[in-house]
Amino acid sequence: KTDKKYLNDITDLKRKKLISGYSQRVNAGALLSHKDSTSLALVNGIDPDKEKTVTVMHKKIIKGRFLTSEDSTHVVVGKTLAKNLEMKVGSKIALISQGFGGRVAAEYLTVVGIFKSGNPKYDMTTVLMPLKQASETFSMEGYISSIVVKVSNISNVDDVKTRFIKLSK
Repeated sequence: KTDKKYLNDITDLKRKKLISGYSQRVNAGALLSHKDSTSLALVNGIDPDKEKTVTVMHKKIIKGRFLTSEDSTHVVVGKTLAKNLEMKVGSKIALISQGFGGRVAAEYLTVVGIFKSGNPKYDMTTVLMPLKQASETFSMEGYISSIVVKVSNISNVDDVKTRFIKLSK
């Protein structure tokens, strides 16, 4: 589960303007299937609104749209992954993986957007889905995999890093 000390520290860092945003994530490997093709993928469960404060992925959509906070079983996928699995906006795909604690994670999802990040490997493997749905699909029980922060100024990196290192001890 998200440790309160991390969230309290993030709130303090934001209040002091050392960071400009943060986003919690659930990360998992999975098999994606569409039609007769299957591929390995990295699934990033994201909070669509908070993600906009730390990345520009919402600006990288080339077909369809980015995720919204109202989405559930909707995903956006990288351009190369979409091409390899012959997916388009509106395609229904199947995901299977291992969830938290060894449970089976399986879900039918609908592609609502396709992105081109500029990183060919990322575009070949990445699926973005709403954090709430990823938490349910992977049976996370309130746990998250990572917290991404964006510093407000590059000169703040060492201060922010030091605070997180101290928290982890």
